[in-house]
Amino acid sequence: MDNDFKLIDEFLSNFTPEVEGRSATLSPDLREKLEGLRNGSLDPETRREVSRELLSNPSAMDFLVSAVRGNETA
Repeated sequence: MDNDFKLIDEFLSNFTPEVEGRSATLSPDLREKLEGLRNGSLDPETRREVSRELLSNPSAMDFLVSAVRGNETA
């Protein structure tokens, strides 16, 4: 294994697995922000905030994808 990849592998092996679902519920405020992201009405700072939430919250991403597809009951 290439040294760079070996170092990365060792580094990642020292972490415990990420636990999904800890942010499984979406607050009404987050739902509103996700809707704003979908329709393009968020200011730049709020877009950055929501983008960070999307990276850490699978439920938020699922909600946004469903909203974009037209199924807003996700």
